Amino acid sequence: MKLSHLRRTRNRPELMMTSMIDVVFLLLIYFMTTTTTWLPEQELASSIKVERTGGQSAQQDVRPLVIDVVPTGSGFAYRVGLREINSIDELRQVVHLYPNKTSGAFVRVDDRVPFGMAAQAIHVCREADYLPVSYIPLREP
Repeated sequence: MKLSHLRRTRNRPELMMTSMIDVVFLLLIYFMTTTTTWLPEQELASSIKVERTGGQSAQQDVRPLVIDVVPTGSGFAYRVGLREINSIDELRQVVHLYPNKTSGAFVRVDDRVPFGMAAQAIHVCREADYLPVSYIPLREP
């Protein structure tokens, strides 16, 4: 009995790995030469400019505008610092005169205040080019 039909060699496909290795090395060299190197964080230049003038006026310039909209004995009022303001026109004048517009504005509103007053205060800040304008609700404890 002949078993020659079992000994047949199958034609196996051969993969040419040399060209594959060449392509991988070329890609590796390409990516190594085209990537940029990152500086350590300690060596990065700061984009923040600091002016060292000192004095009381420099400290006041850093403070953002804070408008409190609060209830008073006779109704509701706007408060900027210690100054109490009853009309939106007077608030508009004070907000336009405030020196530091780059640090933004905060509108703090009591829960009992009507929505229209809070919206007017935010609108006045936006008109005066304060960016950003933040709304902060104040709740009773």
